[in-house]
Amino acid sequence: MRVARFSAVASRLGKTLERCAGETGVEDVHQARTGSRRLDAALDALERETGESDAVRKSAAKLRKLTKKVRRRAGKARDLDVHRGLLRKLTPELDSGAGGAKDEADGGAIVRQAAELDAVLERRREKAAAKLRRRACRWQEKLEQRAGAVLEAAREAGDPPADAEAAELALESFAGLCREIPVLDTGTLHEFRKGAKHARYIAEGGDDAWSKRTARRLKRVQDVIGLWHDWLVLAAEGEEEAGGKKAELVQRIEERRDRQYDSAMRTTERARRELLAEWRERAGRKDARAGEEVL
Repeated sequence: MRVARFSAVASRLGKTLERCAGETGVEDVHQARTGSRRLDAALDALERETGESDAVRKSAAKLRKLTKKVRRRAGKARDLDVHRGLLRKLTPELDSGAGGAKDEADGGAIVRQAAELDAVLERRREKAAAKLRRRACRWQEKLEQRAGAVLEAAREAGDPPADAEAAELALESFAGLCREIPVLDTGTLHEFRKGAKHARYIAEGGDDAWSKRTARRLKRVQDVIGLWHDWLVLAAEGEEEAGGKKAELVQRIEERRDRQYDSAMRTTERARRELLAEWRERAGRKDARAGEEVL
């Protein structure tokens, strides 16, 4: 029953928020953001299982307002953690301390620019993390109350119908995403990633091989687009720090960004064709079985 999964995911997010009230390390911030998304996915599955009763829907809407706040606040710090990590991949000298030995001709300009940008991102990260710490305790209390209201409404909804497999629900979600965003380009790719991530978390609600395989395929889409978007935002942050100039660092970041975009498009288009074909095949089998039952 999906009530159990919802309860477990809500409990994990509550513990993460409790930790974030005291510390906001890289992993806890990451878990706060992903935990909010996992809870939304578990909530979607629970609503389906309870026949989308009015009581469940109303309590779920209140909970989603809270998870959205958690996701946005944790996301600000998490994005900056990721961008600082990309800078270190591009310029390992930031951690080695070897950057000072280089002159401009040997790439010292890039290292210097990276160090300056990293300092800016670090300050922004600390500011975002401080805001998360201030809110985390209050959000934890609200989470407990609102998740409890959802569970109570779900129990009052009565016995659920037989579970649909998590992979089936995930593919339905993915098919809806493809209808909503039929064309992929630089303007739509990031939103498509968000929808694919949501479908992945739905698939992860199942323990069967089909659900696990579907989750892995969706995660691949999520990861490859996410990496492109991180380079995209880092390039914008670098250009902002350089006063709008195309400094050496920005040019190098943009090269990575463009290569990652090509990779993201190839991977996503292929996965979309394959997953939609699988969804159509499964939907066709289901319709055929329904027809046989009527006969």
